[in-house]
Amino acid sequence: MNYYHFTNGCQLAKIVNERIIRTSKSSLDEKEKPAAWLTKSPEWDVACNVEIVKNTKELAVEQDYFSDKVETKTATNDYMKKEIGMCRILINESLPVISWAKFRYVSGITWTSYYIIDENSRHTSPVNQWYCKFAGIPSRYWEGIEMFVDDQWVRWDEKMSIQDFVDLCLSCNGKQPKEEELINGFPKIHAQSQIDFIEHYHDEIREVWEANKDKKGYIEVYVAPNYKPFPSGFEFIEKRIKKSIFKPLIESETDTYALVHFYWQATYTQYKMAVAL
Repeated sequence: MNYYHFTNGCQLAKIVNERIIRTSKSSLDEKEKPAAWLTKSPEWDVACNVEIVKNTKELAVEQDYFSDKVETKTATNDYMKKEIGMCRILINESLPVISWAKFRYVSGITWTSYYIIDENSRHTSPVNQWYCKFAGIPSRYWEGIEMFVDDQWVRWDEKMSIQDFVDLCLSCNGKQPKEEELINGFPKIHAQSQIDFIEHYHDEIREVWEANKDKKGYIEVYVAPNYKPFPSGFEFIEKRIKKSIFKPLIESETDTYALVHFYWQATYTQYKMAVAL
């Protein structure tokens, strides 16, 4: 029987391309070890559903807010399936893991935090089947990659790119944006904010690219819901790539481009772009 690592359609391509499931660094106690999470249950765990900002119309772009000013709700399973994607990676049982029960003794988590998570999760999740690894899980332990379509798990056969697989599964689940709702491939409601972000941080993109232009690779940018970069900033990923997959939004007068992979958290989408310099 396999372990399962659940993730969403926005994150799956990054995991597959990096060929490793990285440990989570968010919402940790001060001394808690980051972990990669698994389960023995093959059923989707609602603990993996994302948080959606409810009051987006009241929040201005390019401005920070205290957490009590941002209203969120947990996405439903139906929303996850149709709009974001419910995905799982099957992990070989030979992987050494730590059980949820043992986690509280060896992870560094406070007993209060452990108790709150345990009590709140038992109503909706099979916590007794939770396991973790205090290190990334490389692809040599993976036995399959699947996405939930209609009412069954569909296996990726690697005959198409992982991103094309995610997009196809989402379209089968009903996510089909109308042409008039798109501007240059972006949803209209967020198109201008994304374009504004690129223009606003153009100098930072140029600086990172100039520092690494002699290497093979691209710039990776994670953009928060308020259209600001996450603290990690603009990271250069050094690897062999096909430049043709980075499509220019506008033509460069000097025929010079920076290859950038944007991850837009506000829309749970990603876009590979050749930014004109």
